[in-house]
Amino acid sequence: MMGSGTDFNPEGSENDDLKFQLLCGAALLVGAYMLCVTLVQDFLTVSKAINIILTVVLFGMLLLPLAVPRTANWLYKRGEKEANTDLEEPLLVDNISADEGEDEKYDGDEDYNHDIDNDDESEYGGATSEASDDFANEVQVNGQSNAALFDGPKVSRGPNNVSAATGSSEITLSKAFRSLNYWLLFFSILFSMGSGITAFNNLGQVAEAQGYTSAQVFVSMVNIWNFVGRLGGGYISEILTRDYGYPRTMLLAIAQVCMALGHVLFATALPGSLYVAILFVAVGYGSLWSVFPTALSELFGLMNFGVLYNFGTMASPCGSLVYSTFIAGPVYDWHAKIQGSSTCEGRVCFELTFFVLAGACLVASALSTILSIRTRKLELPQNDYRSHGHSYLIRNTSLFSV
Repeated sequence: MMGSGTDFNPEGSENDDLKFQLLCGAALLVGAYMLCVTLVQDFLTVSKAINIILTVVLFGMLLLPLAVPRTANWLYKRGEKEANTDLEEPLLVDNISADEGEDEKYDGDEDYNHDIDNDDESEYGGATSEASDDFANEVQVNGQSNAALFDGPKVSRGPNNVSAATGSSEITLSKAFRSLNYWLLFFSILFSMGSGITAFNNLGQVAEAQGYTSAQVFVSMVNIWNFVGRLGGGYISEILTRDYGYPRTMLLAIAQVCMALGHVLFATALPGSLYVAILFVAVGYGSLWSVFPTALSELFGLMNFGVLYNFGTMASPCGSLVYSTFIAGPVYDWHAKIQGSSTCEGRVCFELTFFVLAGACLVASALSTILSIRTRKLELPQNDYRSHGHSYLIRNTSLFSV
């Protein structure tokens, strides 16, 4: 009889995962609805009565998360019931046939059964002990080999043999400054996030220069796609890292390439390209904000995460300051002066700016790729250790090497 601490809980991890998926689905549904309404209001003339109906429907959809717990419990119990129904008949047949076979083969042979029991204890007990020792040695060897992947000084270990890379108090901002990995991550964020903020801050002037009468719809689209990027980026990065063992920074590189494509579309200013450009830049930008904190914590631990994270986020406004002050502003004013006006019209107003931003995002993607290569052997798939009945994720043990 199980104790209260080990009783089976139907609200277990599988049910929690189902609730999380339903919440994400509800959030995406609300975001998709808002995007459709925004585009309809931009392309069509909608009456006041229709706007009221659309608003009422939106408020109704905002109540969807309230139904998630009951829906998740119902789906979980239904799936569990179907699984039990499918397995009931085969299990009974196997058990009956197995019992009959054992009765026919070993009935009355007590001495033989006794000998088998003793052999099992000695043989399998020793095998289990040896397998555990082999697995412990394997993990130890892997840890030592991982520490030697990069050239440079090794990380010191504390009294409990805990590596500084796994979150001990040894990781400080000064030590992070001596890590090439930290600066790769910092400048990757500086080049890419700064370009996204620059694009969003100048969105009104970009829309005006390309002949759009209002930038309201584009501001709404930025918020919606930014949300989708944050939600989707975090979810996809978990799958890549947890299930396949790829470094989380690989998704940073992908998101930065996505932003580069968006900046190119901004620069070309083709008819209708602004809608697609915002999609690429906002989704990539949101993904960066979702993946960057987790990647930072995985690489440098949690003991001094606050200081490391806050210093890292300074890269975003610093990049925006450089781009806006020395590129976007002067280029726009120069072309406006050539046109003899205080405002600029045409794609020339931001063409050079967005090509520069696209190049910066490609540089950021290259930096993230280098960081992924440096840490690719340190993020091992959990499947490698499932055969031993364990689940491990080997962490970086030489973060401070340069």
